[in-house]
Amino acid sequence: MFRRFFQIYTSPTRVFDDIRDSKVSWWQPWIFTSILFIIGGWLAMPAQHAVMMLNPKVTPEMAEKMGTAAYFQLIIAPAMVLLIALIAAGISYVVVTLQSKEATFKKYFTLILFTQLIYALGYVIVCAILRARGTEGITSPEDVKISFSLRMLAPEANPVVRGLLASIEFFSLWGLVLTAMGLKRIFNLRTGQAVACVIPLWLIYAVLSIVGEVFAKFGGG
Repeated sequence: MFRRFFQIYTSPTRVFDDIRDSKVSWWQPWIFTSILFIIGGWLAMPAQHAVMMLNPKVTPEMAEKMGTAAYFQLIIAPAMVLLIALIAAGISYVVVTLQSKEATFKKYFTLILFTQLIYALGYVIVCAILRARGTEGITSPEDVKISFSLRMLAPEANPVVRGLLASIEFFSLWGLVLTAMGLKRIFNLRTGQAVACVIPLWLIYAVLSIVGEVFAKFGGG
């Protein structure tokens, strides 16, 4: 079980073969991904609290309640991981079935959860950087927006442009490449077919990035 956690980063084809041969199920990557997101969420809590306290309308009582809510987010992280994977797999599976008669939702869902481990690793790294930097230098919400994306090229652009640039990110691209590789290995797709299958996944990520930028500007600033 634990070897697959490392293999998805170092020897992903072994994981893809296990998925193809039904030697692994969806719950294993779900557990690992959930753990990583919980760790990342915990690491990010001081920075999130610092951003919250920048709002002059936030009283100490409100801050305490929001701090409790932050712990609740850690508790529901496994459910959110599962929900996001279900939505992503459900939307994009339509394209997969058009490309391969061998496709099954269970195997595809398992693949999606394994590739989520890539996004989760990126999240932990970003949150660890925030934790290491401390909260002294946080003077605006923009100070906690660290990523390995092209967003840094246009931090003052409108939310749509920032969101699109944010979706072109190292760990997200790594995850998409692994998804395409997995589709080829598991369902015997050609490269073009596999790429066509991951395009909806990138579009979902891009839309979520744009929505996050719009909300940050008009909803929470």
